[in-house]
Amino acid sequence: MSAVKLVLEDDMLVAEAEKALSIHYNSLYRWINEYEEYGENAFPGHGTALYS
Repeated sequence: MSAVKLVLEDDMLVAEAEKALSIHYNSLYRWINEYEEYGENAFPGHGTALYS
């Protein structure tokens, strides 16, 4: 959630966030997409998206 918010709310570039947090850019883009679709419910429990 924090990585996603860095990009969406703090206007950090994905490239900057992935390097700073040692996260693969594909994961970060997937998390951003899940957050945009499901909002705060995107990451319940162990970080997997909540699908209805």
